[in-house]
Amino acid sequence: MEEGVQIVAEHQYKGKGQRGRVWHVEAGKNLTTSILLQPSFLRSTRIFDLSKAVAVGVAQAIEDLSDLAVHIKWPNDIYVNGKKIAGILIENQWGGSKITESIIGIGINVLQEDFPPEAARATSLKIACPTVNFDLEDVRLCLNGRLEEVYLNLRAGQERIIDRIYHSHLFQKDKIQSFLLPDAEGRFNQPLRALIEGVNTAGELVLKKNGETLCFSVGNIEYVLG
Repeated sequence: MEEGVQIVAEHQYKGKGQRGRVWHVEAGKNLTTSILLQPSFLRSTRIFDLSKAVAVGVAQAIEDLSDLAVHIKWPNDIYVNGKKIAGILIENQWGGSKITESIIGIGINVLQEDFPPEAARATSLKIACPTVNFDLEDVRLCLNGRLEEVYLNLRAGQERIIDRIYHSHLFQKDKIQSFLLPDAEGRFNQPLRALIEGVNTAGELVLKKNGETLCFSVGNIEYVLG
């Protein structure tokens, strides 16, 4: 299949989020799309660069469409006003040590105003900007333009620029944040408060606690949000 092929769903019945979570979508009110990329130019040690690039593209698209301050909550959730407005799920296929294909799944809440109790921390463009008339096709075209721009920058080796933009949007960067760590049985009940320093090239969240640097991979730490 040709790189750049895009599939847009008017309604997703079983939208997936990170770690098996459900992405709640009201029919005809949100943008849910999947895009095929073939980033074989990426070294296996820099695979998180793709995640950063996509997150930057989504964040910049939402900024283009609104006057909102947009943040990226590690690894790649998109937040405005302390609530999640968009999510990203990337599934990679490997050939040896190189990625042959990546399916970039993106969901942006656009017109939805009611969310179920389990999605209490969700918001949408309509909620955040109630006086603006958003059009799903305009959102899609803006998103595609930003994704193409950032993907071409990544292909051209400008990952440092992407990293700088990613960190300029990083949720709670340089602030103390509460987290939960897993116990011996894998239950997230061990509290941790630490300063968010950033995200390293391996995609790990880098924290500072009492002068010690702590690094956590996805799935090994959870945010505690008020």
